Amino acid sequence: MSFGAPGYLVLLVAAPIAIAIVAIWVSWRGRARQRLEIGRGRRGSIAIVVPAMLAVGAIALAAIAAGRPQFGAHERRDDARGIDLAIVLDVSNSMLADDAQPTRLGRSQAEIEALLDRLSGDRVGLVIFARRPFVRAPLTSDLRALRTLVAGVDSERSLVDPGSDLGSAM
Repeated sequence: MSFGAPGYLVLLVAAPIAIAIVAIWVSWRGRARQRLEIGRGRRGSIAIVVPAMLAVGAIALAAIAAGRPQFGAHERRDDARGIDLAIVLDVSNSMLADDAQPTRLGRSQAEIEALLDRLSGDRVGLVIFARRPFVRAPLTSDLRALRTLVAGVDSERSLVDPGSDLGSAM
């Protein structure tokens, strides 16, 4: 077994220190009760010791978990063969023209959807632009999230200034 972050195992030192503090406190409390003759029996001590020991155990387990224990060895070779593709989409007012069905923007969204259906193992980014470009999604392999962004690009037209400058988007 190995640990991904062995530096956190130093926190295990807190467990015996906490045990010592609880033991000293319970002993002091017991002596004080005897002097004051408040109570007899150990029921009061047990009611304190059990939760305290559970807390100490939780500290120890948290320290071990923070150390990220790792079992076994597994080597994996990643042969990523995809491409990185940036889609640049015009969202200017001219894209609202209805010379394409339903509009130029709607047709562009449909074409991007069809393109995303054909991609696998690739990373795709989305830049929307009018006068100035706006990186809507950096390169990602999460095509489902990208589809959601492309579908909602109509409502995001306010993120860019009116106009049309393809050169700045490229």
